[in-house]
Amino acid sequence: MWVVKLPPQNSAGAKKLGGSRAARKIPIISLHFMNFQFSSINSRLSQKLTQVNDVCKG
Repeated sequence: MWVVKLPPQNSAGAKKLGGSRAARKIPIISLHFMNFQFSSINSRLSQKLTQVNDVCKG
């Protein structure tokens, strides 16, 4: 017969089980990918705003 211990439901026990926040950092590769995606979206948005601004002036 197997005994399965369920994880704690309260926050104090959950912190002990999960460890510190430093142990759960996002991988650097993931951060670089997110930064690249944001830069790409920001660039496209900037181009669209410039086009709208040119149309409004003209």
